[in-house]
Amino acid sequence: MTDEEDACGLQQRVSRLEQELARERAVRFEAEQHLQTKSLELLDLNRNLAELNQNLEQRCASRTAELERERRRTILLSEQDALTGLANRSCFLSHLERSINEARNVGQQVALLLFDIDRFKQFNDTFGHPCGDTLLIAVAERVGKLLRQQDLFARFGGDEFAIIARFPHGGPEGAHALAQRILAVFRQNFEIGGRALQVNATIGVAFSPNDTISPGDLQRYADLALHAGKISGRNRISLFSDNIRQDLESRWLMEERLRAAIEARDITVYYQPILHLRSGRIAGVEALARWRHSIMGAVPPDQFIQIAEENQLIRELGRQVMAQACTETKEWLRKGDIDFFSVNLSPIQVQDGHEVANVLLALEEMAVDPNTLVLEVTERLMLLDSPEVQRSLRTLQAQGIRLALDDFGAGFSNLSYLNRFPIDRIKIDRSLVTGIETDSFARIIVQSVTDLAHRLGLQVIVEGVETLSQRDILARIGCDYAQGYWFSHPLPANQLQILLREKDAVSA
Repeated sequence: MTDEEDACGLQQRVSRLEQELARERAVRFEAEQHLQTKSLELLDLNRNLAELNQNLEQRCASRTAELERERRRTILLSEQDALTGLANRSCFLSHLERSINEARNVGQQVALLLFDIDRFKQFNDTFGHPCGDTLLIAVAERVGKLLRQQDLFARFGGDEFAIIARFPHGGPEGAHALAQRILAVFRQNFEIGGRALQVNATIGVAFSPNDTISPGDLQRYADLALHAGKISGRNRISLFSDNIRQDLESRWLMEERLRAAIEARDITVYYQPILHLRSGRIAGVEALARWRHSIMGAVPPDQFIQIAEENQLIRELGRQVMAQACTETKEWLRKGDIDFFSVNLSPIQVQDGHEVANVLLALEEMAVDPNTLVLEVTERLMLLDSPEVQRSLRTLQAQGIRLALDDFGAGFSNLSYLNRFPIDRIKIDRSLVTGIETDSFARIIVQSVTDLAHRLGLQVIVEGVETLSQRDILARIGCDYAQGYWFSHPLPANQLQILLREKDAVSA
């Protein structure tokens, strides 16, 4: 091989080497470009991953906070009254036990005040539940402003409220002062449904450790005190005492015995004669429930009638009295011995349309003329002034039954009642008759009421007449009828029958 051939071969090898090197460079460049692209993609992925991780952390933190808020809200709702925002019964019970324990350790008194709105059910029935809810919210707001930050204010439901307050010294005095401020709140009218309304409250108070160290007993004692305040007339403060407990235990025992007596039909009806003052004859009788118990003896009607009304026993009691009165007066009416008989009707009965229907049913079953029945209603019924009351009274009057406004002069004696309600008779209360012989003011009042009633076409009955002199004065005034001990106490049917036989011997 010549030198020329060798040089040509070398050149070819060099050329091939250069081509391979160029290819390797191109491959490496392509690999570097690919690596750079992938690195950028990886960088973007890492950046996106970091953003996703950050977003996830933020969402987790947000969700955790939301769950915590929901947990706190759930706890709050479980301890909060939905209507007023006050603590509820569950929160109250846990706070009461804790307060008693803490107060004992530092020598403090815990006062538990329970209060509710007097006759709240009647308020709801008259104005509607939305107005009732508005009143409850307003009460919560007003009373809440009187309390300290450390006091707990709770609503149990309905119109029942509770306050737990701790006092370092003078617990009873401090609690009584707080209760007085609460009653003062109720003396201001509440603007409800466009009306300025006056409502009252009754407050029961018990103390720990003075009365008890048991949370359950403390609540029970405050409730007993509240109940005692209701019985005593409402719109007052009642502090728990052993006397209250004993009185209420006796009252509950009487309630059970009364319930048993009504179920056994052991309530009897007595009749007090009503005389026509001009003629002196027995014109009618008032049917009165009487109860004699084997252990308690004769129970005063003002006691057991009140218990019957408070415990919804008055409906059945009223039905029994009406049925017995219809049965026993039927013959006296037929023979003309009397012209009418009167029966008392509770506000609870008047509000209940079924009870009004029962009155009419009793007359129909005994074939007693509705025109011979006088139903006596009290001013308490007039205070309700609801559509249901108006409807019931007009239904009764439309059937020929006459209506008498009982105890006129004992309460507010609002003369507007005579215009708004279908009243046929006024029954003047015994309180206006007591001093009529010596008190010229009392005579003027009775004379004025009688003249007004007659001008309105109403008749006047006077109750509680105890002397012949009183009867003579009332006759001169012009009253139509009178009843009282001067002539006769209430009598059982058989004794009244004897008196009716002797009526011709009774002088005017």
